Amino acid sequence: MGRRSRQTGTVVELVDNRDGSFDSDDPNGWFTVCVDHGGVCSHETRKLAESWLPVPAEWCPGCQDSEEEAS
Repeated sequence: MGRRSRQTGTVVELVDNRDGSFDSDDPNGWFTVCVDHGGVCSHETRKLAESWLPVPAEWCPGCQDSEEEAS
């Protein structure tokens, strides 16, 4: 279950992919996912993924586009 980002208002999730269940060829074990736009970013550690989760405008192309339109 995701949470709403204060930065963009979009729903974001932290995905643990250490078991490989997330459909990706990326070797990193953790993903930040923007549920609203489908943006995904991989991270080597949970700590790193958690640090990026609150700022989807930094890693989600859809959030970046929305931020530019709002400016």
